[in-house]
Formats: sequence, C-alpha cells, structure tokens
Amino acid sequence: MRLEKIIHFHFDLDINLECIEAIIHLLNRTDEMQKKITWRTNRFKVYEP
Repeated sequence: MRLEKIIHFHFDLDINLECIEAIIHLLNRTDEMQKKITWRTNRFKVYEP
C-alpha cells in the first residue's frame, strides 16, 4: 500500500522523492493523531451517562 502511494505520487502526480518523503511523514502523523482521537473518544464514552 505504501509503495503504491509512492509510485502514484511520483509517476501520476509528478512529485519528486523529497516531497513524497514529507507527504508520507505527514500522512503517518495524521494517522497517529486520528488513532489517539479515536482512543480518547472511546475512553470518554465510558463516563457519559
């Protein structure tokens, strides 16, 4: 999946490898943040009436 994204960015969107590295880094960070948000949301649901 990751390799497919890199290939798509490079060949289909004509993005250079340095920019692809930055994009992948940001996508990974947003995935991590989304997981934390989901975990906290689920945790707080325990305290809801």
